[in-house]
Amino acid sequence: MSVVASAPQHQRIGVASLIVGPALMSIGDLLHPAETWDGPAQVAIIAETASRWFTAHLLLLIGLLLFVPGILLLTDLVERRWPSSAYVGFPVKDTVES
Repeated sequence: MSVVASAPQHQRIGVASLIVGPALMSIGDLLHPAETWDGPAQVAIIAETASRWFTAHLLLLIGLLLFVPGILLLTDLVERRWPSSAYVGFPVKDTVES
């Protein structure tokens, strides 16, 4: 039996989210159209590539949401190995689990 198969369900989800979330965000970054500080030029870029703009931002959002269980898994790991260091993550973890 492999290590991943014997891990609890929440750990498998956390590990998967640490892989899938950043992968989707990277794809979103690669698809993202060029940006400029010139306002009218930026509006023109968005208008010309609206579907690409939407797809890139949708992938970034989904990747970010899928990344959350992995971050919670890391805070749980820190809590178990270095309890005094985990106090930083407690407010976030307790808020999400409530």
